[in-house]
Amino acid sequence: VTLVDPEENGVVEPAAIELAMSRSTALVSVMLANNETGILQPVADLAARFRAKGIEVPIHTDVVQAFGSERIDVDRLGVDLLSLAGHKVGGPNGVGLLYVRAGVRPDSVLHGGGQEQGRRPGTANVMGAVGLAVAMERTVDDRSRFTRRVAAERDAFEVALRNGFPSLAVTGDGLERVPTISHVRIPGVDQQTALIRLDRAGVAASAGSACSSGAANTSHVLLAMGMGTTEARTALRFSFGWTTRVGEGAEAASVVMDALGMHR
Repeated sequence: VTLVDPEENGVVEPAAIELAMSRSTALVSVMLANNETGILQPVADLAARFRAKGIEVPIHTDVVQAFGSERIDVDRLGVDLLSLAGHKVGGPNGVGLLYVRAGVRPDSVLHGGGQEQGRRPGTANVMGAVGLAVAMERTVDDRSRFTRRVAAERDAFEVALRNGFPSLAVTGDGLERVPTISHVRIPGVDQQTALIRLDRAGVAASAGSACSSGAANTSHVLLAMGMGTTEARTALRFSFGWTTRVGEGAEAASVVMDALGMHR
């Protein structure tokens, strides 16, 4: 496995991925939206670059963090494999989706049965699959309205925080990113202390992705972006979603500033 670091802005450049490849490279995998910073990655550009150069290595993307707000079209993205987790789109827990382009035949990891075209043995979870399909349909139907509403609250949250604390930095500011994540860095604020204060104030925040909640380690994402440990440990991640109501962005910012002593 070869890991490719992003640039300082958090974007993984297609040229860097190509440079890291070798004759033995069997797959390239790039998440569409980083689950910690929310920054969108140039997956379509990567695929177009490969096709233009005749590179036939399969490309996989993880759209877990992006499906709720971004238009997902496998042909536009140019990917061969795509994965999605059901709970991220309001579907049942424990159900996932793998898109496989015709002609691509991934090896089975588990063996013993012929279910799911031999890719994964075991009785199919029909109810879970139907629940995932319905959740995806409803997500697509509501995507435009959802994106506008959540983006407005996320933006109001960041504007209010900046007004209260001018030295605050928004990770990915000026780049394409999903509207459901606000990743900020507040100089002089200790991450772990801030999380305790925010929890007491009723604000859910994290030091990294949900997958690493509870971990005290410095974010590997921010370190890969070239940040020092001190700066990375001033970062806080806030999420916005279906339950976010109108006006909660500015309201949350006010609570955050009170909890961290940032009101001037």
